[in-house]
Amino acid sequence: MMDWGWGRLCDELAVGLIDTLSAVLGPEALRQVLASLADENVAQWAPHMQGKSLAERLEVLKGIYLEDDPYMTIDQDQASGELRLVERNCPYLNVASRRPALCSVTISTLSRLLGYA
Repeated sequence: MMDWGWGRLCDELAVGLIDTLSAVLGPEALRQVLASLADENVAQWAPHMQGKSLAERLEVLKGIYLEDDPYMTIDQDQASGELRLVERNCPYLNVASRRPALCSVTISTLSRLLGYA
């Protein structure tokens, strides 16, 4: 028996679920499920955003995956002064690299919470 480790087993399960959902119910159903996940994330995080400035919202969202996430930083463009939230490592990389549709959840969630959707 191969020892893949729990992380790899979870990744394989997630890929299998995504593939099965799309195969059985169709690609539109997969899109709807991923959109619903983004909706749930937005509903969970939106109360933490109310009344906050952009800088404060960015600071809150740095912890969307993990508290004190070392892969999420806030950068400021030197020329324009524009702030941006930078994600240096996808938390779902092993699955998203094989099923990129999963990235839509994070992109949609962060865009909507920052007012860019």
